[in-house]
Amino acid sequence: MTKSVSELKPYKSLLLGQIRDGVALGQVVTNVLNDISELLGLEAAGHRKLITRRDMAKSGAIYVGFLHYSDERTPTCTRIPTLLIASIN
Repeated sequence: MTKSVSELKPYKSLLLGQIRDGVALGQVVTNVLNDISELLGLEAAGHRKLITRRDMAKSGAIYVGFLHYSDERTPTCTRIPTLLIASIN
């Protein structure tokens, strides 16, 4: 399990995984999304904000889910932090 956001760099838009035989799918996708959300601090007050979340859904033989979030920070190149905000995603 990743313990810090810096271990996820470069950031990925898509994560694929294969579950071993015998593992109950039940809440696997939802649990992974919960872990990622917690790791990124999407529920806490901060610069990352959750926009949309879709928990487990089945698409053909694939179980899918997603998190869409924005990351707003003051660029390091500005001297007056309140005048310019960089928004990613």
